[in-house]
Formats: sequence, C-alpha cells, structure tokens
Amino acid sequence: MTDIFRTVLNMSITGGIIALAVLLLRIPLKHAPRWITCALWMVVFLRLAVPVSFSSQISLLSGIGAPAPENGVVTYFSAESVSQVNDAIDGITNDSQILTATESLSQSMNSLASTPQASADPMQIWLAIGTIIWLIGMAGLLLYAAIQYLRLHNQVRDAVRTELDVFETDAVTAPFVMGILKPRIILPIGMKASERESVLMHERAHIYRLDHVVKPVTFLILTLHWFNPIVWLAFRLFCDDLEASCDERAIRALEREKIAIYGEALLRLGTRKMAFSGGPLAFGEHCTKERIVNVLNYKKPAFWIVILAVLAAVITAIALLTNPIVRPRSGG
Repeated sequence: MTDIFRTVLNMSITGGIIALAVLLLRIPLKHAPRWITCALWMVVFLRLAVPVSFSSQISLLSGIGAPAPENGVVTYFSAESVSQVNDAIDGITNDSQILTATESLSQSMNSLASTPQASADPMQIWLAIGTIIWLIGMAGLLLYAAIQYLRLHNQVRDAVRTELDVFETDAVTAPFVMGILKPRIILPIGMKASERESVLMHERAHIYRLDHVVKPVTFLILTLHWFNPIVWLAFRLFCDDLEASCDERAIRALEREKIAIYGEALLRLGTRKMAFSGGPLAFGEHCTKERIVNVLNYKKPAFWIVILAVLAAVITAIALLTNPIVRPRSGG
C-alpha cells in the first residue's frame, strides 16, 4: 500500500506543477473559448490519474528540471527502503497484529535515535503514517459524497416527468442535472418560461458534452489527491470553466434580448449551492460576477482566433502532458 501512496505522491507533485501552469495560462486565454481551458484542465487530471507518459522535447517538466523519467514515470520519491514499511503497514491493517506493529514502529524509532546508521530511514516511518492518513481521508471524503448524493436522490425521487429528460419537484429550489448513465434534468416547480428555457439550454449542453460523467470522474481523482491544496484549486477552477463553457454554448446562437434573460436567470439562481463539490451540475453553481459579465458581454470569436487558440492549446497540452527526454549518459 505504501508503494501506491508513493506513486500518488509522485503524480500529485507533477499534477500540481501542471495545474499551476494552467492557472497562469488562463490569463492570456481569458478571451478564448472557455472549452479550451477546460481541455487543458483535463490534461491536469490525466496527469493526476495516470503515472506513465511519453517524452518530448517541449516538455514543461524538462524546463523546470524535473527528474528524468524511468519507464515513463517521473519519480520524486524512490522505492528504496520501502520494503520495511510494508511490513509495518501489513501489521497495522491486521487487527490481530496491531500491538505487534505498534511495538515494531516504536522499536524502529528508538533504534533510529540510538544507531542511525543501522536503523531504517526516518522517511519510512513518515511514509507509513502518511499512507494511513491518506486512506482515512480518502475514505471519509468518499463516504461524505455518497451520503450527500443519496440524500439528494431520496429528495427528488418523487419528481414528476414533464418532458423526456426533464423532471419537476417542489423539493428543490435550484435546477440541476442528476445521474450518470441516465442523466435527468431536475427543475423546481413554478419556474418562469423564460428562465426554464435558459436552464434547459445550459443543462442540455452539459449532457451533450458528457459533463455529467466528466465531473464525477474528476472528483474521484480529487479524492485521490485530497491532501494537495493545488488539486482542490484546480478542481474548483475546472468547474468554473465548465459552467462558463456551457454558458457560451447555450447562448452562442441567441439574440441579445434572450442573452439578457439568460443573464438574469443566472443572477437570480446564482446563489444556490449544491450539497458538496462533487455534486450534480447545477445551473447556478459557481456563479460569479465574472461569469455573469461574460454572458452579458459575450461575442462569438472570429474563426481565425479560434484556430490560433486551438493550435496554441494543442502545443501547450503536449508540453504539459509529456515527460522530459531521457538523456544518454556520456561515456568515460
């Protein structure tokens, strides 16, 4: 288990570096279509989920002096001296050997203090403790999310179907998409016709792009790296860009009058919050002043701007996704 935690630590460092790079790139890409920054965030989550990647000359990691990859993996924490920790973790996870494992760790620490050269590396102890804390934190976050989702599911189970994929209920006050295999749009009863139209355009844009699948997957990746504050920031900004991108898709063919109605709907429903960050895709979720201004000032970008932005995003994605080139050692 410590080997898995060590792998997660390595991925978390690399993913954190890539996330900071995307955070900076959001500034020059501010006026580009928001789906481009969403795509760059997906590169971040891919690096947080998959330890192996290929190498290229333009890798960002090469430019910051990251370690050379071994078998496609950039390793900051080596696997040396992990075997002794595995024995301690196996003892801790076995209820009948808790006392033995505790005594073993205590003896290791005492030995470390008295004879440092003959004892285990202190990192072994911290890695064992960190593995246990990581597992507890991950289990707690998943349990909390599951409970919140089940509560919401029970809350809307009596919703009445009004269209093929639309349900209404008086048990909620904010519209949202719920479900993965069979997504449903849940609306509060009594919405104005104009607001209803705006909400349905937005939520159907989510379903069309499979955001109802993407968001839970990225939330699972977040739980894997719950100890990394940069990953929490990346998830929050990814959700911001996800909502803004759906706004752009929903209003790109609308007239100015209907765009204004869409903005008013955002303003009225923007204070509604979902129960937890990995929850369903809600119309007013992550509704900020910037998002409303972006809607009201939206102008469809010129074709050449989109082409340039896409080319820049592709090159940037390669730089973020790839590892440094392994340089051959020169002979003596």
